[in-house]
Amino acid sequence: MKYGYCTNMEPQDTWGVGFARIETLARLGFDFVELPIMHIVQMPQEAFEQEVLGALAAHRIPSLACTLRLPPDIRLTGPQMDPAAVADCMHRVMERAARMGTKILILGSAAARNVPPGFPLSNAYDQMAQALGIIGSIAAQYDCAIGIEPLNRQESNIVITYQSALYLAARSGMNNVRPMADYYHAALNREPMQDVLIEPPLHVHFAHPLSRRLPQEEDPEARSFFDALRTAGYDGGVSLEGFAGKENFEGAAARALEVIRAMTVG
Repeated sequence: MKYGYCTNMEPQDTWGVGFARIETLARLGFDFVELPIMHIVQMPQEAFEQEVLGALAAHRIPSLACTLRLPPDIRLTGPQMDPAAVADCMHRVMERAARMGTKILILGSAAARNVPPGFPLSNAYDQMAQALGIIGSIAAQYDCAIGIEPLNRQESNIVITYQSALYLAARSGMNNVRPMADYYHAALNREPMQDVLIEPPLHVHFAHPLSRRLPQEEDPEARSFFDALRTAGYDGGVSLEGFAGKENFEGAAARALEVIRAMTVG
């Protein structure tokens, strides 16, 4: 497996990208970084080239994956869902994702996808399947895949299980749209970790369910999650998506990398 870190968790820049962490992560031995693409889209061209592309090149670490959190006005469900707006946003996203060499986009986007009160859930799933078809089609033009992220019940009211993400991936009609697995959300939902045996995920996120922090010690339940992933044949990327604490980011991140490597070894 390859190991990365989601830089948006504790960014120190005005853009919320976390590009200042790239040097540290590369030095600690992380295999890749996972950057927040919607924040990057908002950056001026010069800042994007200097702060993001420049850092990736200087420290020789790839942006294998990016989080894709669509803004609330780019609706995926409800009466305001607009396929043209979804497509326009994705074209802008892919322009910069392609320049970074990103091959995976993880679609969370609770604010954009949550079903409005009174709107039929079955209709919302129809709309999300349509939106994922659009998103996947545009991403495919850049040889990029889309991971559907199941969220926890406190954050979202649609797609909160691995099986529901698997269902939507099939309905999208796109081979590059697949479910991803997030240990933090699954643990909060008390979802059976063995669900990943149905079909291996596209990508994996990991954080300790307590306060969404980086793991500092091995955990038997987390190890069973990785055992299931290995049984399913998964050998892709694992992104740490947890808080490290600004006081000792380097120490917490280094320890988390050590722990996650140990837990993913059979």
